[in-house]
Amino acid sequence: MAAQGSPNSRCGARLVVNVLSTGHVATDHRLFDKEGRSLARAGVVVRIFAAHPRHEFCDGVELIPLPRAGGRLGRFLVAPWRAWLAARRRPATIVHIHDAELLMMCPVLKLFGRPVIVYDVHEDFANLMLRREWLPAIVRRVVGAGLHAAEALLCRSVDGIIGVTRTLADKFPHRHRTALYNLPSRQFVLRAGEGASPPSRRPIDVVHLGTLSDERMEFLAETMRALLRRRPGTRFRIVGPLAGQVEWLRSRFDGGVAEVRGKVPYDEVPTLLRECKLGLNVHPVLYPHLRVAVPVKVLEYMACGCGVVTSWLPELDALLHEET
Repeated sequence: MAAQGSPNSRCGARLVVNVLSTGHVATDHRLFDKEGRSLARAGVVVRIFAAHPRHEFCDGVELIPLPRAGGRLGRFLVAPWRAWLAARRRPATIVHIHDAELLMMCPVLKLFGRPVIVYDVHEDFANLMLRREWLPAIVRRVVGAGLHAAEALLCRSVDGIIGVTRTLADKFPHRHRTALYNLPSRQFVLRAGEGASPPSRRPIDVVHLGTLSDERMEFLAETMRALLRRRPGTRFRIVGPLAGQVEWLRSRFDGGVAEVRGKVPYDEVPTLLRECKLGLNVHPVLYPHLRVAVPVKVLEYMACGCGVVTSWLPELDALLHEET
C-alpha cells in the first residue's frame, strides 16, 4: 500500500506520470499520441502540462494548460518555473520533461517529493543555436557552447535520458540513457493501410509534410519549379507550414498545381499521405544539429506506401541500413 502523502497515494496504487513541456503544445504527436495515450492505455495516470486552450481529459490523458510566456526570454526564464508550480500541485511518481530549459528546475524538484525525472531530448539543442537567426551570428557559437555545458551539468540531476535517436542519446554520459525513435504510432500505421490505393492510382504526385524553415521552404519551392519544368502537370500537396509560409507558397503556385495546407490534426495525416505517390524530405545544408536527426516524416511516408526522396542524413542512413 502506498504511504500517506506519497505520489501514488493520490491515485491509489497506480503509476502517475507528469509530462511537462514549455516548447510544445499538449497535443504534440510525441507527447500526446505516442507517449501519453500509450501510457494511459497501459493503466498509467498521465497528465500533460503544456500549451492548450483548456483543461480537459482526452483519451484517458489529462491535459493541463500552461500559459505561454511572452517572448523568448519568457520561455527560457519564466515558463519553466510556471510549469514547476503547476506540477507541484499535482505530485507524480515520474516527471517527464521535454525541453532543455526545464532542466533548470530539476534540482529543485529533487528537493520537493524526489520524483523520478526523465529528460526526453528531441534535438541537439546546443548546435541548434547555430541556426537561430534571432541571435547575432557573432555570439551563436558562444551561446551554443554555454548551453552545451549547462545541459551536461543539469542532466546530473535527472534519473534517465531518452533521445529520439541513439546518437543523440549517446551525447550524454548518463548511466541510464536509451533511444526512443520517433516512429509512427501503431494507430497511424493501421490508418495508413485503410483503403490505400497503389501509388500509380493516387491523385497527388508529390507531398511534403511538416514544418519548414524559410531556407528550406525556398529550396522546396525551387525543387517544385524544377520538377514542373521537366514534368508539366505534376500535382503537389504541402502540409504543415506556418501561416505566413502557406500564403507565400499559395502566391507562387496555382491551386491546381499545389494544394497548400497549414498544420492539421495528426489523425488526419494518414488520409492525406495515402493519396500521394512520392514524399519529399529536403535539407539543402547538412547543419550540425541534423547529424543526429531522423525526420519522422520519412517513416510516415513509408507507412503510407509513398516512395521517398530525401536529403542524405547520417542517422537516417544508419537506421535504414542497420542489420536486424
